[in-house]
Amino acid sequence: MFGIGAGEMMVVAIVILIAVGPGKMPNFMRAVGKGLREFRKASSELRRQAGLDDLMRDPDPVGLKAVRQEIQAPIAAIATGAAAVPAKPSLNPEDRARERSTEGADLEHAQRVAQQAAPLGTENAIEGPIARESLHRAPEPVSEDA
Repeated sequence: MFGIGAGEMMVVAIVILIAVGPGKMPNFMRAVGKGLREFRKASSELRRQAGLDDLMRDPDPVGLKAVRQEIQAPIAAIATGAAAVPAKPSLNPEDRARERSTEGADLEHAQRVAQQAAPLGTENAIEGPIARESLHRAPEPVSEDA
C-alpha cells in the first residue's frame, strides 16, 4: 500500500502511538476509519456523477481505433502493392529554371518581376550583368573632400 513496507508501517504506528497516547488511540483510529469511509464515499459519488466508471469500462471511448485504422489502411495497401504509390508532383520548366538558378531563386524571380514592371530603357529597368552586380554590392561611401 502506497509503496510502504511492513517495517515502515510499524514505525508509523509507533510514532502515532507515542504522539496520540495509548488512552486516545481507539478514538483516533475510529476517526481515521470514519474519514477514510467518507473519502471513499465522496470519490465514488464523484466518479458516478462524472461517468468515469463508464468511460473506464469502454475500451475505446473517443474512437481512436477507427482513426488508427483510417491511417493504417492506405499504408498497408501500399505495402502489399494493392494501391499505386502517388507520383511526385513535377515542376513545369519555368519553375524548374527558377528553382535551379545560379543567382538564387528569390533574387532571379525578383529581377524578373522588376523587369516586367519597368520596360527596358527606363531608369528602373535592370539591364545586363553590370546592373545585376550593382544589386549585390553595397553603395560606395561619398567622400567629403569634393
